[in-house]
Amino acid sequence: MSHLGGWTSYFLTVAILLFAFSSIIYNYYLGENALTSMTGNAMAVQVLRVLVMGVVFLGATAPGATAVFFFSDPMMGILAVVNLLALMMLFPTAKRILDDFKEQISAGVARPVFNPDKFSDLDIDRTAWTGKDPDAD
Repeated sequence: MSHLGGWTSYFLTVAILLFAFSSIIYNYYLGENALTSMTGNAMAVQVLRVLVMGVVFLGATAPGATAVFFFSDPMMGILAVVNLLALMMLFPTAKRILDDFKEQISAGVARPVFNPDKFSDLDIDRTAWTGKDPDAD
């Protein structure tokens, strides 16, 4: 602050507040999407909302920031491990689809198109993949 002036404390306060708020909203969004996909239960979403509010309240009133960091760091580590496991499980399917894309490029296809019929063993929503160019009118 001594180099830039007293205004920096206000700027940093607002920046940290916005970062914290956007992080909470984003992580809640991810949690609700995952819970909705896994259960589809409206009561589970309500329980999640109460839990998130409780965790935010606990984080805001905890005696010192160290309590929050001691809780959040392991949780982010667990989140990273779960995400890495999900990526490992998705890798074989993604590799097959990317190989199909590369084959189309090698065959000279100017605009490769995903064909769900080539992957009949996958549970693919056929209505989402029409094979039509959305830019063509």
